[in-house]
Amino acid sequence: AVNNYCPVGMLLDGGSCCQAVACEAALSNGPCASDSKCPTPGYVCDLRDNQCCPVVDYFDPENIIGPAVGGLCPLGYVMVLIPGGDPDGDCVSLQTVPGVCA
Repeated sequence: AVNNYCPVGMLLDGGSCCQAVACEAALSNGPCASDSKCPTPGYVCDLRDNQCCPVVDYFDPENIIGPAVGGLCPLGYVMVLIPGGDPDGDCVSLQTVPGVCA
């Protein structure tokens, strides 16, 4: 960010410019907080619908270590409700966020 401004299509997040996201409601893990942030690592706020969307790469099976247990994943992973995936959610690596703040 330059003087707390970002290029068009990017969002300012803690002094860094981040790619804007949009997701389907089925992938959301709930509404954004009042400060337009998401409390879960690996999720960012979709400002269009005010929903927290996953920004981890859940399309590559190499990034998924298995199903979440009681909604929880090991450190370094985040639970994502992937369409067609495990109904309790899948654990996806947080190391798969290319160019997006997480």
